[in-house]
Amino acid sequence: GKPEEEENLLTYLSLYTLYCGNNPRAIALLWRRFVLEVRLTFWEGRKPIPRVKVPTCGECCGTIDLDAPLLLQKMELINICIWRLQRTNDASLFEATASRMSESENPDLLTMDMVKEFDNMFLTGGNKRNRREVWKKMHGNVVRGICKAFMKNPGNSALEFDTFKAHFENSPYFKRFSKLSTTLRGDRFNYECLQGIWSSVADSAAEIDSGVDWYRVDHVSAHLYKKVEMALDWLENVTPHELFRSMHLTGVEAATSMLGRSRAVKQLEPVGRLWRETEKQVGVWVAKLAKATLKELGKDESIIGICRQLQVLEVTVSVAESLMQKLTFVSEEVIAMLLDDFATNVAGRVIAGSDLSCQVDKFYAKGSPEECGLH
Repeated sequence: GKPEEEENLLTYLSLYTLYCGNNPRAIALLWRRFVLEVRLTFWEGRKPIPRVKVPTCGECCGTIDLDAPLLLQKMELINICIWRLQRTNDASLFEATASRMSESENPDLLTMDMVKEFDNMFLTGGNKRNRREVWKKMHGNVVRGICKAFMKNPGNSALEFDTFKAHFENSPYFKRFSKLSTTLRGDRFNYECLQGIWSSVADSAAEIDSGVDWYRVDHVSAHLYKKVEMALDWLENVTPHELFRSMHLTGVEAATSMLGRSRAVKQLEPVGRLWRETEKQVGVWVAKLAKATLKELGKDESIIGICRQLQVLEVTVSVAESLMQKLTFVSEEVIAMLLDDFATNVAGRVIAGSDLSCQVDKFYAKGSPEECGLH
């Protein structure tokens, strides 16, 4: 992953869960406490969750990274809702946010599980009427908001529907979700759904309907409260095995990537070799994890070996970094020679934390893997 992606709270938490090994129950207990803290301290206190993306002053309304893990998408949703609710207390900020909602690629804060659920409902909906209802549930609020913003421009009030259709298809929302969802395509069905909302908004008598009006504080606040409660409910009810899959997948990939950026990995062959072996082992496990059933996940013992390998790599990198820092007048070839046996022998041992600390201390004191008994 990229360095900025590894700075988020989910990555930090997932690195910590690696100490749980293949114990989904332990991870579920930790997660339950974490979500309770999110609800009571941050949501109830209207404070953004730390190390989770928050919209900046220059952004129109914030957006969710739909390529991020689903757990992180839900946390980003909560932070954006808190940010928007804070702006409802200031009339000028609220107006500015509402007027720019149509510029966002995801103003209704959809996460990928919602997109997939709507797609499934759309594909299995059967008749045209049912599919139209699914389309309205997924896109209705956004299209209505874009339509109102379009009509608020004095120069657009007398324009025809086809002009609005072209405007909508050029919007960030359409460009993003037409690639993600089967429900939003430039076909006849989509044309008819758009035209229905256009006619509804154009008719002043039907302008106030069951949808969310971005220009009304009460509508927006109620909508954001509902969004957060649904996200928290989802986070509270993630199954232990799915949580295990997501947390460990994030954790092992982040740990491998972070250690791989060490100068020791890049400059010293023994450390680089150990990192490449670990990366290969992690890659095999990740590919296996993606296809594993819940029953297979519960019996998977390989994560213990992965975690031990990452611990060995972390200690080896730490020793290498320390040697490179302290032995400033020694060539890299000599440091590599010192580390070669160290990395090889540490990687081949089953090491408990206390024994490992003792052996590393001896290595620093005596300066030789042979002297500290690593052969």
